[in-house]
Amino acid sequence: MKKNYFLSICLMLFMAVQATAQSFTIDQLFGKWQFTADVEFTDAATQAHKDVLSDNCEAVISADETYIAKIVGFAGSSVQQNVNMIGAKNGQDMLKINNLNNPQLWSDLLLANENGDNPYGVFADGEWKVQSYGPVYYNVYATEGLITIPDFTVVKITDYQAEKATIIAKYTNVKMTLVEAEVVEVADISGEYQFKAGAGTYDTMAGSVIPTEFAVKLAKKSEDNKSYDATIAIEGYNPVTLPASYNGVSVLFDYDNTYLDEANGIRFAPMYGDATAGSIEFKSQDETAFSLYSGFAFASDATVKAADGVTDSLVVNGNYHQWYTSGSLKMATDAPAFDWAGVYTVKTTDENGLYVADAAGFDWPTEFQIEVEYNEGWGLYLVTKVFGMDVTALNYGGLDFIPAEDGKSVDIKTGYLYTVSPGVAYLALRDMNMSTEAIEMVVNEDGTMSVAGLSVVTVISGVETPTLNAFYSNLAVTKEGAEPETPVVPEEFDWAGEYILTSTVDNEYYQPTFDVTIIYDGSTPGYEGYYITSFMGYDVKEINYGGIYLTPVNGNTQAVDMYFTNLYMLEEGVYLKMLDGNAGNTPIELTLNADGTISVSDFTVVHSGTNEQLAKYTNVVLTKNNDDTAIENVVVENNVVKGIFDMQGRKVNAITAPGLYIVNGKKVLVK
Repeated sequence: MKKNYFLSICLMLFMAVQATAQSFTIDQLFGKWQFTADVEFTDAATQAHKDVLSDNCEAVISADETYIAKIVGFAGSSVQQNVNMIGAKNGQDMLKINNLNNPQLWSDLLLANENGDNPYGVFADGEWKVQSYGPVYYNVYATEGLITIPDFTVVKITDYQAEKATIIAKYTNVKMTLVEAEVVEVADISGEYQFKAGAGTYDTMAGSVIPTEFAVKLAKKSEDNKSYDATIAIEGYNPVTLPASYNGVSVLFDYDNTYLDEANGIRFAPMYGDATAGSIEFKSQDETAFSLYSGFAFASDATVKAADGVTDSLVVNGNYHQWYTSGSLKMATDAPAFDWAGVYTVKTTDENGLYVADAAGFDWPTEFQIEVEYNEGWGLYLVTKVFGMDVTALNYGGLDFIPAEDGKSVDIKTGYLYTVSPGVAYLALRDMNMSTEAIEMVVNEDGTMSVAGLSVVTVISGVETPTLNAFYSNLAVTKEGAEPETPVVPEEFDWAGEYILTSTVDNEYYQPTFDVTIIYDGSTPGYEGYYITSFMGYDVKEINYGGIYLTPVNGNTQAVDMYFTNLYMLEEGVYLKMLDGNAGNTPIELTLNADGTISVSDFTVVHSGTNEQLAKYTNVVLTKNNDDTAIENVVVENNVVKGIFDMQGRKVNAITAPGLYIVNGKKVLVK
């Protein structure tokens, strides 16, 4: 529900197009659609523009964690378009899109009205010369499987103060036709719930005596889990039961001349208008938590004269006793959930944990704070401050802070930090690869938290690649006021020693069992650590500049990463390489087990010249050899592998065909 900002008067005006008047539910639109349009490209369009803009493509409408729905595939874009509300206007069902350019569907292109006016709007001389583009309403014909969209243009902006943008393409006769509907699974949501209003300035009515928290009981009435009775019990008033419905996405509580206090004429009412009937809509976060989407109020009765000047009509007169613009409906539980809200201190754990590429006028510290708040109305945790910068306005309430269900990690969504130049340049938070993927904060077994890395970049409109400002790695995170656990600190494990590797291998020419040697090398400052020097019968020390380095995972001495590496040089520039289990470049993980053995993630052996996967190792375990008993599957003398190998590194029992072989570590040509 974030990103909609149902605050104060804006909410009331917004509700003039009421979500309760539509004849369809949003789940009826979920599925695959065919987007079609008549497109006219202008002389300003490049081939690159024509390649990404489509007049006929597949689009998908589906549920979204934040918005009521999302559209992916609009005009050929892979970026989602957010649906903010459904409703009806003048009897026509509609989807409401508040801002068609947030997010921006293409990196250098924007949507604008049919005239190509600057979509950001132009304010000059104390007035708006051009209004910003949006909101836009899409006409919905649910029973016909059809959505029609007003004509628009795709534009490029070079001058943000210009009233007209450069038109790239004109879209007319725009529509979406249903191809395949999605079947939405509807769960049973019956149970005891607690409603809690948001704590913002305008979330409730100041001075009201009607409580901001109350109990709600949902009792199922149908086997399809779609029909319920919602009994609302507000302290100081008699319980009220409303008919309710659930479509897997939203819960609707319907009222029709329904009173909270009939003696005093206090009834259920909309946030705006004088209707005596309507619905209270909650958007599903999961099967036990919902956020208030529509808002609702309690207001007094009044009678007014109809148009004939004689007939009395009962309406709501705007004398409100309480209103709720946001809030959460959560299933009651005895076990309180962990409260993630608070102030977190983030700091680098080593002297190389901060790299400043372009300070951009900022003093980037090695230690900083992020602030997290819980919005009851939206049912979301949000990051509100980073580096002391307030990020709420730029990110529509804050950056999403999403704890995993198991509580062992948190995804922090990336976004804007600071406005460098309005509409042109912004500081932005990115992951360690400078991408917009979420930043993962891991909760370690000892209760501490860590982040592998993040970056701060400058994003410039029209420039695809951002500029790196600062890069942070190996970050430790602590929450202020959290009761520190007394962690069980394991003894630091000494990885050095002789090991026996056992495994399952899918190539008979490769040995499933062999010796592994790990040493500790502290001779080079800055490169101290553990190295694998012998692996698979190969001396891997020289070819890997000292050996295969074992990288501690988030400072954990009980787990290390082994990155892809060379095993043996077959010929100049051609190697046997060790890659991950998918023949990719992710780290191979080594984890110390309670019994002292070491589990190794799957890995492959690959020919670097042909990229052919020669063997895959699974079920890999290292056992430390403490009794000086060696396995004699491969003989190594003076770091030379004894035996006959072909040029793909496969061991053979005898030479049976002409070719180039490696015999006891030397190349031999057999004619």
